[in-house]
Amino acid sequence: RRFKCGEDDEGYPIKVKLRHFVSYMRENDDDSPLYVFDSHFDDDDVSRTLLDDFAVPSVFPDDLFSLVGERRRPPYRWFLLGPKRSGTCVHVDPLGTSAWNTLVSGKKRWLLMP
Repeated sequence: RRFKCGEDDEGYPIKVKLRHFVSYMRENDDDSPLYVFDSHFDDDDVSRTLLDDFAVPSVFPDDLFSLVGERRRPPYRWFLLGPKRSGTCVHVDPLGTSAWNTLVSGKKRWLLMP
């Protein structure tokens, strides 16, 4: 299984095996390191078991994208994994949606702007 950790200059996904990425995380000292950002982590049975480990928090009862069906729905689940100093630039979530996150290990610093 390979996870997406970036795109090349032509927009094609760069994918790596998890063991290689974990090795990179342990050894890197990049100023802006790569991180896994994969929206297809639940495409196989092994990865899909991660979904059994958590439930949508009760403060997010409505999932309006579920009304369009799975075939037409935009990506809505992501698996992210990264070393210290990794992260995204300032952005707006897809289609202006809101999201919730589960942090399994480590720390995440947020900057929220009105």
